[in-house]
Amino acid sequence: MLKQSWINAPKETPKDKVGFVYQITQLKTGLKYIGIKKFWTKKGKETNWKTYKSSGAKLKGIDVNNPKKYKKEILYICDTITDMKVKEAWLQLDYYISGNWSKLMNEVINLRVRIRK
Repeated sequence: MLKQSWINAPKETPKDKVGFVYQITQLKTGLKYIGIKKFWTKKGKETNWKTYKSSGAKLKGIDVNNPKKYKKEILYICDTITDMKVKEAWLQLDYYISGNWSKLMNEVINLRVRIRK
């Protein structure tokens, strides 16, 4: 089985970045899933971001690492969790506001962020 890595992935896990906003596209239908993934755990260990498949309910049990069926791309690499969450929600809301929500596999938009320190 062919395995794919993320398009736009950094060569090494960036120590000064929290994580990224990603998009997975089902090539046959053009449907997309927009999500976020951290590079690091709270204890400072590297996550499974390189082989991560998504937490989306509609993608559970599906091998999105098959490059013949899916395209996995990193859209933004982020400095903070707030930045990640805001960018993810902004992209999702753009689909919703423009009347294109049916083009996403996402079922929920979550946004709860701390703006002030």
